Amino acid sequence: MCYFILMYVYFTVTCEAWKRLKFVSAEEGLIASAYERKQGQYSRLIQMMKNFLFYASSGLYSCPLAMTDGAAKTLEVITNYISSKHI
Repeated sequence: MCYFILMYVYFTVTCEAWKRLKFVSAEEGLIASAYERKQGQYSRLIQMMKNFLFYASSGLYSCPLAMTDGAAKTLEVITNYISSKHI
């Protein structure tokens, strides 16, 4: 009996402009602005407004940004929980 294992390798090809969006979003603070709290209680709202305007022209770069924001928020909540419990 003979078995064949087929392996597929997928590559995502993106243009240089799409790769540059990583730096543009970091320069604009699209994720960090909500966590730096420079605008106080409105920091999250301002972050969402900036992201809303950015998403329309970002060529689906909003997906990795949304995942990064979700991870940052999760870490913030977990850290606050652990701090309050003095673990």
